[in-house]
Amino acid sequence: GEGTQLLPCRLSRDEVEPVVDGIVAGCRLNPAQAAVVRSCVGWAAPGLVAGPPVTPLVACHGCFGSGKSYMIVALVRALTAVGA
Repeated sequence: GEGTQLLPCRLSRDEVEPVVDGIVAGCRLNPAQAAVVRSCVGWAAPGLVAGPPVTPLVACHGCFGSGKSYMIVALVRALTAVGA
């Protein structure tokens, strides 16, 4: 959703969603992982990425080997790609 921009974004509205979609697809994130990445990219681009509402805090949990660290790598790639 729309909200306060917590990080800078160098991409336009038309550029953000395809970049994030490409990273989500390229990393083969599951729906829960993709939702976290989209929510966090919302820190840099509030209202520019479809997904859950933007909050300043995101908690991720899961058992050993569930993909938490892998999702964080995808998140860093997405934030870097949008210029955050």
